[in-house]
Amino acid sequence: MGMPSKRKPNLHRNQQGFASIVIALILIVVLALLTVGFAQLARREQQSALDKQLASQAYYAAESGINDMQQLIQKVLATPAGIPGILPSLDSLTPPSAGLGGNEDPTACLGGQGFPGIPSGNINSATGVSYSCVLLNLTPPSMVWSGVSPDSDRAVTFSTTGNLNSLTVYWGSNDSSSTFKGSIPANSEFTPVTSWNGAPAVLEVSITPLPPATILNPNPLNRASLISNTFNVFLYPSTSGSNVTYATGTQGQVIGGQCNVANPNYPCSVTINGINGSAGEQYVVHILDYYDESNISVGNAANNLNQPLNFVDGQAQIDVTGVARTVLKRIQVHAPIKETAPIPPYAIQGQNVCKRFSAYPGTVTPDTLSPSCSLN
Repeated sequence: MGMPSKRKPNLHRNQQGFASIVIALILIVVLALLTVGFAQLARREQQSALDKQLASQAYYAAESGINDMQQLIQKVLATPAGIPGILPSLDSLTPPSAGLGGNEDPTACLGGQGFPGIPSGNINSATGVSYSCVLLNLTPPSMVWSGVSPDSDRAVTFSTTGNLNSLTVYWGSNDSSSTFKGSIPANSEFTPVTSWNGAPAVLEVSITPLPPATILNPNPLNRASLISNTFNVFLYPSTSGSNVTYATGTQGQVIGGQCNVANPNYPCSVTINGINGSAGEQYVVHILDYYDESNISVGNAANNLNQPLNFVDGQAQIDVTGVARTVLKRIQVHAPIKETAPIPPYAIQGQNVCKRFSAYPGTVTPDTLSPSCSLN
């Protein structure tokens, strides 16, 4: 009877359980990564929503600063000497270039200069919303109008910091169109609106010097003097333009603008030379837009020696930075210093007005029925 043989252990065991563990671990890692990814995405969306909210708060804080400065300007103009401890004087807000003394650095934040009467800018301490810096220039180097729609106008009264001899009118399409016209059309006849094809606008520009009032003539603005002293031209958006010489009484001359794509905001420009104004002389500039919505700027003012001048009493350049926690928004505007020009843009003076009515083709009312008519 032989010895019983020993059974060798089975080395090839079932490994299905181990594979399940590995798969489970991989799934756990994948789920963990997905969870982390979704958490990161949720945090980004939350931060994005918060940033948008803070950006809106900062923007409106800057707008509040703009409104505060406009109200401050009107108060200062009403009381130029200021009120000690309550309201700054006009001199303190005006740079030396205006010849009025005052603020030595018009680019410095007003809040940091200790002027009395300057709003604190603190809108909401709990949420950290405020406007932190106000830059105010009452004698800016240019006057600016944005988004002037067709058939609308802008008018402003201004003087300059010296003897005005020349200035430049800049303009361009609000949509940055770079399609310009060629030479001025024959007989200065413009095309219909439907055929304009997206070129920058035609601008009608009128400049009228305002004579100072005197004791003997407290209201020197009359129809005859305004007509004889007004300089009126049409600026045409051509590619081969020229400058123009100022001459009172000029009416309706068409001037080609020097248009190119070098300046996308104001690609067209015309310089008006030979104004020969005296220091402190006031002018009314009236600009009427045709065909296209425009951005317009009047600047580059200079005296007879071609030295740069700034504009006085026309517009105030207001630059405000709004803050909402760590988000900043900056707004710059050109606001009118005076609400309206001293004369309406269109009305000069109405005296004897003759109207002839057509009842049906070929017939009109006789002049004898309208005593104001004098056709001789």
